[in-house]
Amino acid sequence: MFPYLEQNIRLNHLENVLPLRLALSDGTHDRVPFYTAPASHFGMGALAPQFHTEPCSVVTKSLDEVVADNALPFVSVLKVDVEGHEFAVFRGARKLLEKTPGPAIVFEFCDWAEMRFPHTRPGQAQEFLRDLRYRIWRLRDYRAGRPPLEAPLTCGSAMLVAERARPECELFTFNIRTRPVTLL
Repeated sequence: MFPYLEQNIRLNHLENVLPLRLALSDGTHDRVPFYTAPASHFGMGALAPQFHTEPCSVVTKSLDEVVADNALPFVSVLKVDVEGHEFAVFRGARKLLEKTPGPAIVFEFCDWAEMRFPHTRPGQAQEFLRDLRYRIWRLRDYRAGRPPLEAPLTCGSAMLVAERARPECELFTFNIRTRPVTLL
């Protein structure tokens, strides 16, 4: 998969792209099993057993570690599609996600993919983001300007968008020497 990424970067003359040969998770581990997908399911490799293939070993790091190791000053958007491992990726990005403003996130939800990971249940990644004050939409609803989801999805699949909710500011107006002053 990595050679395809490098080729895509080259062919599209992309700048400001840092390809890394590792998997994102909630921490650093040197030998984690990775199940490569057959050619008929290109791009669907996963850290959980899939397709009855023998795993190879990969290194994992948290996104917070990757940001710190590479002195990345700002991350505005994350695209996460990790075949059910989203909860671990978001846990490993907690510092980044708690920043104000936090990055916008586009990610995939798929109940069967999330069920394959031990100690993870469908919708848990969304719950984690909501606890960090993110609002979550189905991609089509976000594009249409509809309100966010009222609760995490736990069944089916969808492309989702998450944005950090801005704190509600109360409006205070008072007079100082007969001149109105508004504080937000």
